[in-house]
Amino acid sequence: MRARFRADDVAPVVWPIELPCWETGVGFSNDGEYVVVVAYVRGFEELFRQWPEASDVEVQIVTEIKFSSRFSKPEWYSIN
Repeated sequence: MRARFRADDVAPVVWPIELPCWETGVGFSNDGEYVVVVAYVRGFEELFRQWPEASDVEVQIVTEIKFSSRFSKPEWYSIN
């Protein structure tokens, strides 16, 4: 699935990750600053293992990873 959510940092707490993620913005709330992350994950368990503080999660069920000029393929990512 492709998830969009708020987090403390774009970097996951578990590394290495298998699927790509990107920081797409920064916001401010009463609790302080947060980043908006878009990440491909295999499910909610993986999402919350990698970003335990994730909130305002929106998901799309997808069958493939798509890259674009905004979401470019990370250098470390290789499709197995």
